[in-house]
Amino acid sequence: MDRACAKVIGLFPDDRALVSAVALPTCEACHAKGACGESVFGGTGERTVEAWNAAGARVGDLVALEVVPRAVLASAVVLYGIPTAAVLAGAALGATVGPRLLGVGADASVGLFLGTFLVGALVCVRWLGRRLARRPSFRVRIAEVLPAAALPAGTEESSGA
Repeated sequence: MDRACAKVIGLFPDDRALVSAVALPTCEACHAKGACGESVFGGTGERTVEAWNAAGARVGDLVALEVVPRAVLASAVVLYGIPTAAVLAGAALGATVGPRLLGVGADASVGLFLGTFLVGALVCVRWLGRRLARRPSFRVRIAEVLPAAALPAGTEESSGA
């Protein structure tokens, strides 16, 4: 499982916590670096994310966040695979059967089919994303509360007011 270090900055009543996390060192080698936007494990820098508080952490605790690699792979397939397949299918159908069905030129047919398939794919991605987000295995979770000595170098809290 991929893990990241984070600090709990807020708690919710339903066993969720708001954490401030830094990206994993493995994110530096990712080909899609920075493309995942608000992802806790994507890009570089600090992110704020909701996590399931499985370890009973409190505000101010340093924690280890965890996400199942299978969830990351499935999310990538949904986010990238479905739109890519839709664009290719729309273009292929638009070029082959579109002109006969619609009675327009090949370019117009490709554009219409491609656009329609892409919009359908984006609706599908949104629906699947929401459905997958409800699964416990797809949630970022707090795996354990770390000792204060585990704080990475250069991230000490300032003691000034």
